[in-house]
Amino acid sequence: MPDTTQAVSQDCRWDYHNFCGEYGIGSPLLTYCFRNNGAKLSKACVNALIAAGDVSKSYVQARRKAGH
Repeated sequence: MPDTTQAVSQDCRWDYHNFCGEYGIGSPLLTYCFRNNGAKLSKACVNALIAAGDVSKSYVQARRKAGH
């Protein structure tokens, strides 16, 4: 998440601390961690990531269909 939006900062705070807190904000590893934990992320965080352009809605839908 190179340019973290206000919504991502707010809506993903819980997700960040619970799943990816060891990675720095803006780190490519943080983006990987969020994607790797996508099925566990809160709906608010996923929606904020989509709105910020960090992931596409079609990517999220495809991952959900695949059971990830």
